Amino acid sequence: MILEAEEISCGYKKEIFGNLSFGVRPGEFIGVIGPNGCGKSTLLKALYGYHPPLKGCIKVLGKALSSYTGSQLARVMAVMPQDPPEDSSFRAEEVVAFARHPFTNGLGWLGKEDEKIIEEAMLFAGASGFKGRLMSELSGGERQRVRFARAIAQSPRLLLLDEPTTHMDLNRQLELLDLTARICREGVTAVAVLHDLNQAAQFCSRLLLFSSQGLLADGVPRRVITEENLAASFGVPVQVCLHPQSGSPYLLPRLTINRRAKRGRLHVVAGGGSGKNLIPELYRMGFELSVGVVNALDSDAELASSLGIPLILEAPFSAISLENSQLLREQIACAEAVVVALTEYGEGNLPNLEALSGARKLFFTGSLEAIEKHDHTGGKAANLYAELLEGGASFLTEEDLFSTLAKEHRTVELRLFGED
Repeated sequence: MILEAEEISCGYKKEIFGNLSFGVRPGEFIGVIGPNGCGKSTLLKALYGYHPPLKGCIKVLGKALSSYTGSQLARVMAVMPQDPPEDSSFRAEEVVAFARHPFTNGLGWLGKEDEKIIEEAMLFAGASGFKGRLMSELSGGERQRVRFARAIAQSPRLLLLDEPTTHMDLNRQLELLDLTARICREGVTAVAVLHDLNQAAQFCSRLLLFSSQGLLADGVPRRVITEENLAASFGVPVQVCLHPQSGSPYLLPRLTINRRAKRGRLHVVAGGGSGKNLIPELYRMGFELSVGVVNALDSDAELASSLGIPLILEAPFSAISLENSQLLREQIACAEAVVVALTEYGEGNLPNLEALSGARKLFFTGSLEAIEKHDHTGGKAANLYAELLEGGASFLTEEDLFSTLAKEHRTVELRLFGED
């Protein structure tokens, strides 16, 4: 192991987490993730000796961290801290050159090999264009690139990074993490505190997930980035998917955290992606929804399922059964209104229209002319639409539908402070 933490407890006036043990193997890129205040930066400061642990032991290359002199440790470990020492009065190349001082045997003179390493590190970090410029003249993201170059110029075996992408544009964030992953593949070991969980899952080979109670999960991203773990750590519901290119997990916030109010109960008839706008917007508005009948594997079925909306599901590529037709009628009878999205109609899903006569209130999106183009039943679907319109159903655009439903299903409005 290049780095070991043995039952360490860390904190300042009081303990933030305790009895933490883990080892770091050469070539790993470890991301330390978790909510604010859980001790991520405190852990990193303990790993490089800035705030030694309250209890336990940290070892570097099998030797106690406390036994290293500053110069000895600098030849093994480089640190890119969250709050770096004041360097605004130095030029960019001077800041990077500081990394070579542990290798000058106390003389302070840099040789040609040192100068070559400095130049290569600045080129690697994308900081070559800042030569001759004061750090105070650079943007926050540009200064981060210089500090990353400094860490690289130290030729470390172990690289510790505390929120290294702070102040960086997205392209530079991805570039820095990609460069870190690249040097890890060449044998350097990196431990980084990261806030962006998607980036951590994409670039890191291993993650340490903390909660307010300490270390919650330790392992490869697919085992750590789970809906259960993130709910336990951050206290919010998320949806975890797999990246189509890398297979790494990535997360999206579930819309439950954005529901604006509590309104009435609606049933949505959709299919073939026709509900992709209707379903999430009605859900955000606070309606209690049900959806169906839809075939399993249909995109609208997957969307509703991801939101936890009750579904009436039919087998893939199958006609609606008598049992599901009866379930649909029951859902419609319980709903205050039914919303029907414009979709393709054949004999198999015609029962969705036949059940609508029991709706208390009925809204169609699209137009009667559009229905005729989507009717593959010899006119049966179009005729059902016409009968339902004569019975009081309405045709509305999606925008008008949302506005109408918001007016008809009002909620208690929020009042601003100071309002009477």
